[in-house]
Amino acid sequence: MEGTDRAFGSALNAAAIGGYTAVTEWIMSKCDNPARYVDLAMVVEHIRGDTAATMTLLLKTILHSLITQDIFRAAAGSMLNGGKVIRVLLTHRGDQIQITENLLNAVPGNDQNGAELMEMFLAKKETRSRSLRIYSKLQQGTTKLAQR
Repeated sequence: MEGTDRAFGSALNAAAIGGYTAVTEWIMSKCDNPARYVDLAMVVEHIRGDTAATMTLLLKTILHSLITQDIFRAAAGSMLNGGKVIRVLLTHRGDQIQITENLLNAVPGNDQNGAELMEMFLAKKETRSRSLRIYSKLQQGTTKLAQR
């Protein structure tokens, strides 16, 4: 991990992005306020390794208040492990996050996880009808682009 703390801003970010759950937990135990040292948007966008365990650790300990619409959007755009991250986020905070058009707009650009993400978002009962309208619009736009 040497040098990665510079690339990711902090050792905590580097450990979480690498999926090093034990190291992430150890670093957090040494910090007076671990939330101050983590860039959650960066973590969810670049995380690899043990994604579910690392995200669960972060969510259970310090980061519930940091989960925002922007974090969901960053995860939805992540081609590395976006599906896994969104699944963990929805499990822990799904009832508190509204699926918006802005969030759904991040999905079509995700070639790796886009279909899986859209299915997860559509599964949320309260957003199903609004999401279907937005998804239909996105499909129409994609069709028009393909015809050019």
